[in-house]
Amino acid sequence: MSGKITWEVLESYLRCRTKGHFKLMGETGNPSQYETLLAETRADAGDKAVERILGRYKASEVHRHVVVSTALLSRGASVLLGATVNTGVLSVTLDGLMRVAGSSRLGDFHYAPLLFYEDSDQ
Repeated sequence: MSGKITWEVLESYLRCRTKGHFKLMGETGNPSQYETLLAETRADAGDKAVERILGRYKASEVHRHVVVSTALLSRGASVLLGATVNTGVLSVTLDGLMRVAGSSRLGDFHYAPLLFYEDSDQ
């Protein structure tokens, strides 16, 4: 394996193992018009979700574009938007992480992942 596993690699693999393999090896292709439209729709949905989250929390409770570490998580922010998890072979940026009640090594809370997606009913 020559590349890091990213969100794009994982998503490609779920749709087509061969495409996932090529993405992992660093190959790129030309996105179809459908892929471009889908990416734009997802970006719009993400922007709207972020707006709603920012409207519900104080600025000090939301951290944006962060690299996840135990030190960061232990601070207990309510929401982490654009949270990147890095390990030796993995580099995935999640839409977000939300603090929820429940015991963990961090204390009486842990984080649940957020996934923003397009919804035709919204």
